[in-house]
Amino acid sequence: MENSGQRRPLSLAKRLLFTALVFSLFLIVLEGLAYWKIGGQRQFAWLQTRQAEIAAGSSEASEVIHPYLGWVLNPDVHPGIQHGRRHIPVNRSGFADTGELVQRRAADRLIVGILGGSVAWQMSVDGEQTLRRVLGRSDDLQGKRIVLVRLALSGFKQPQQLLSLAYALLLGGEFDVIVNVDGYNEIALPPLDNTSNGVSYLYPRAWHARTMELSDPRIGSVGFRALEVKSIRQEWAHWFTNMPFRNSRGLSLIWKWRDAALHSQSQQFTELILNHKRDSGRGFQIAGPFVKYSNTERELQDLVQLWQRSSMNIQALCQANQIAYVHVLQPNQYVPDSKPMGRLERKETVVVDQEEGQGVARGFPMLIEAGRALRSNGIAFYDMTGLFAKTEERIYIDSWCHFNALGNRMLAEAVARAILEQWPPPAAAHSTAH
Repeated sequence: MENSGQRRPLSLAKRLLFTALVFSLFLIVLEGLAYWKIGGQRQFAWLQTRQAEIAAGSSEASEVIHPYLGWVLNPDVHPGIQHGRRHIPVNRSGFADTGELVQRRAADRLIVGILGGSVAWQMSVDGEQTLRRVLGRSDDLQGKRIVLVRLALSGFKQPQQLLSLAYALLLGGEFDVIVNVDGYNEIALPPLDNTSNGVSYLYPRAWHARTMELSDPRIGSVGFRALEVKSIRQEWAHWFTNMPFRNSRGLSLIWKWRDAALHSQSQQFTELILNHKRDSGRGFQIAGPFVKYSNTERELQDLVQLWQRSSMNIQALCQANQIAYVHVLQPNQYVPDSKPMGRLERKETVVVDQEEGQGVARGFPMLIEAGRALRSNGIAFYDMTGLFAKTEERIYIDSWCHFNALGNRMLAEAVARAILEQWPPPAAAHSTAH
């Protein structure tokens, strides 16, 4: 006899409907959580840009040692950099730029060279139209085509800016204006990437890692595992950049969580390799003229002096070639009272115990003071650490001093105004090219 109390199983259609409802509810909750964790549209756009960069393999694997500049991007393998909606290729000189390194002066163009690290480079991309618009308002520059030459690369620090300019000039490149936007890499990176690893502060960032020999059988397997994790990370990002629901914040949050885990694994393997090199010792080829500092103050003094001398030598090169020179100390969130911070911006971009931030807090006042000395010696130095002092809207996107598109446009406008204050350079006023 059939049990009348026994429930009939749900039909396939009802089960599918129930599953769809549960899944839809899950997606709604996930999207809400992701909006809270990721933030507004600018932060989401930056996250998508980061996905594209990792998917494209824009990492250390695409860099190559350069005999004069430390390193550049390898045009043989680097696919270019996806920044926001723009794709910037790598030119044949190894710089991320839409044009070639060597440009020639002409009466109808203004050639502006951009020196610095990632902040300078990102400003030149997000702020390119702003630079053109503001410069184009000048009576002296109306009708001229603004040509940007990007000599900036992420991680560059002095004297790489100085040497990049010298290298470009040696190749026959010509410039009307040189803009150097720097400060953070010079102060924050050497103590962490160089001197703490037994490498001279003079050398390019993390020189020991860039010259690391993975052929050592004692660390070969670790090196292989590190490369394997990097490959998985790239494939994971590539899958997300090509999926149908690319604009889903929820799915991007899932990507972010796993990417962070993969990055952590990669860092662990890299640390094992670095520890091996640290324990086994380094020769001059890697360490250079290493100085072991007994206190932070002395190290900061040497870093500031290197930064200052590098700028003075850039000025000398510019004067010799009738080039206007503008030196900008970049804004940074770790400079006290430099920007009003909302709760979310402060939470996501200010790490109280971050060593780089502590270096900025101690070192930037020294850079500002050294910049005043540069100014008194005839260099067009601009302290722009207070550029965002009245900006309530969010500017910073991470804890390493990078800006969103608004911040880059604001910096570009300030830089353009600084250029106009220095234009034309005295020696160029009577040049036939102008």
